[in-house]
This record gives sequence, C-alpha cells and structure tokens, in this order.
Amino acid sequence: ILARHIGVDFLACLVAALLGWNAIRELVTAFRGGSKTEWFERLFAESAAGRNIALFYLSFQIKNLYDSLVWGDGIEFILHHILSGAVALIIVTPRFEPICQLYAIFFMGLSETSTTLLGLLANFDEGHGLVGLSELFPNVKIMLGATFGVLFVVFRIVLWPYFTFHLVSDILTCLRWRAWQSDRGAKLRRPLIFMLAVAASLTLLQFYWLALIVEL
Repeated sequence: ILARHIGVDFLACLVAALLGWNAIRELVTAFRGGSKTEWFERLFAESAAGRNIALFYLSFQIKNLYDSLVWGDGIEFILHHILSGAVALIIVTPRFEPICQLYAIFFMGLSETSTTLLGLLANFDEGHGLVGLSELFPNVKIMLGATFGVLFVVFRIVLWPYFTFHLVSDILTCLRWRAWQSDRGAKLRRPLIFMLAVAASLTLLQFYWLALIVEL
C-alpha cells in the first residue's frame, strides 16, 4: 500500500508537478492576452518541456491503469487513466507532433500539484489505505485533507476550466480554419476531435470528484 501511494503516486505526481512549475514561464507567456489570433501557436508550438511532461505522464498513466485494475479502483479512475493516457500518447507520437505540447504543461504537469497530496492522503483511507493509520495520526490526516481540498479547488476547479476553455476554443477555431483541407489538417482532425471530447469529459469528472470531496 505504501509502495503504491508513496513510491508511485506521490513521487510521480511530485515529479510531474515540478516539471510543470519549471516550465510555468513558458506557459504564462503563451497564454498572456488570450487573443484568438494566437490559437495556432498554442496548439502547434513546439515545447520540449511539454513533450517531456507528456512522455512522463504517459508512463505514469500506464502504471496507474495497471494499479487501478489490480486494486479494484472505481470505473471513473480507470476511464481517467485510459483517456488521459491516450491524449499523452497523441502528444508524444511523432506522426502528430507538435500538437498541444504547451497545454501538456498545465494538464499533465501543474495540475498534478493537488494530486501530489492525494497520494499521501490515500494512505489514511480505510478502504484503500493502511487500517488504523487515521486513528494514529488524526491531525496529519486533517492537515493533508484540508490542504488537498484547497489545492484541488485552485488547480482543478478554477484553473482547469480556464485552460479547458482555451483548449476547446482553439480546437474549434482550428476546425473552422480554411486551410484545414491541407494534408496536415486531415491528419490532425481526428486527434483534435478526440482531445475535444476528452477535455469535456475530464472537466466534468473534476466536478464529480469535487462533489465526493464535499461529501467527505
């Protein structure tokens, strides 16, 4: 249990988050102003940091999917690992790149800031953690839970919809682009539509998880 929640989840999310924070200046520069004329740059700009984050995130989601199947996590977690892993695969696939590498800095890097604490908090869960741990260290559980809740709201409820709005807007603008009939446009149409659907689905999932957190 500790090997999974600390050795895998906590450390992997920490690495992803640190990679995202390390590239935050690149992300802020790309989204400063938010002009519609910048959609092409946000979707198709090359970002070594974004690609590396997506590659690391892909390996993490493969391990996550395996663990979720072995440990019997809920279907929402399994779907999350499959969909987000598929997006990461598209980003790092040479046939499609560069595509959404800048967006990977937030969605697969910075947003994991809140999930980092979840890896620690999971050890206190009676169903998937260590039995009796919450009774031994109740104050630690409360501190981790409160901090996680605040970070979740900031990164998953405030910032996540903001970047999702830009991603959806950029993809829709791209799909309406006159030059879309080019060979490159035809090759990227399906991946972008898939990303559009995943972005909407995962955004709804964030609010579903928020409801679960509120219930706790």
